[in-house]
Amino acid sequence: MNNYLKAIIIALAVIVVAGVVFWLVGNQSGNLGAVGINRFPNSGIATRCLAVTTSAGTTNSCTDGALTVSGAATLGNLVYGQTTLTLTYGTSTPTSTLTAAQICSNSVISVTATAAATTTALTLPVATSTNNTCLTQDGATRDFVFVNSSSSSYVITITSSTGQTMYKPFNASSTFTAAGGQILVVKIVRDTSSTNQVFVNKGAQL
Repeated sequence: MNNYLKAIIIALAVIVVAGVVFWLVGNQSGNLGAVGINRFPNSGIATRCLAVTTSAGTTNSCTDGALTVSGAATLGNLVYGQTTLTLTYGTSTPTSTLTAAQICSNSVISVTATAAATTTALTLPVATSTNNTCLTQDGATRDFVFVNSSSSSYVITITSSTGQTMYKPFNASSTFTAAGGQILVVKIVRDTSSTNQVFVNKGAQL
């Protein structure tokens, strides 16, 4: 065998070995959640994860765009919206326009008043503001609860805003009222970029 042929064989062997090593390294890094990409076969998921360790333990924080899952998905112990907001009013008949940040960031909005207050009129933020803040896709929803934490003589009134249609059971209305001790369960659904639907149910402690 001449030297020229030996050189060709050695070169081919080096290329094959390099290819195998490259494949092994790439496959291994794809399975390391802390440094690479987690891939789940047939799920359409590709996420980049970072393991975060705190006094409460270790958790994985994953990002990389939208999450797409083909077929059924089961989420265990899903909890969201663990923030509350307390609004306090002191004048006899105050009015207030809620912000999109208040609606989007709080699952419970508790309204209370001093002895001087009898009625508080609350207006929801305009549809475009809520849509731009947290309801960024058509069909997106936001659930939260208004709680009237004051005495039975104190009343809060919830009013829809521009671009909104408000519904209560069996009919539609632009306002909804809750006396002291009652709650309003609210769901806002975006239907277009400039409008949303507001569904309200009222309840009282049993």
